[in-house]
Amino acid sequence: MDDLAWENIKDKYQIGTFIRGKVVQHMDVGIFLDIGEPEVKGSIGIGNFVDEGEMREDLYPAIGSTVGGVIYGYSEEERQINLSATPSAIGEFLLSIQNTAS
Repeated sequence: MDDLAWENIKDKYQIGTFIRGKVVQHMDVGIFLDIGEPEVKGSIGIGNFVDEGEMREDLYPAIGSTVGGVIYGYSEEERQINLSATPSAIGEFLLSIQNTAS
């Protein structure tokens, strides 16, 4: 993917946005999602599932399941979108929607 295409992806998937994807891979560092873009995956690191306690690989969502998360950054070298699925991140996103709707 060239730099312009990557910049377009970042414009389309902005930080703070909630997106969903299908789990396509488990790794010890987290999971990877198909977000519907041919050359870009979403990733949720193992530390971005829970606010407290410890996430374990055996608790990962099943391959093929749909998972959502809030975009908090990008992995420039890997051309990946970094997501958080912690309850606090999802809660902040929902609160921001509620505040803009009021």
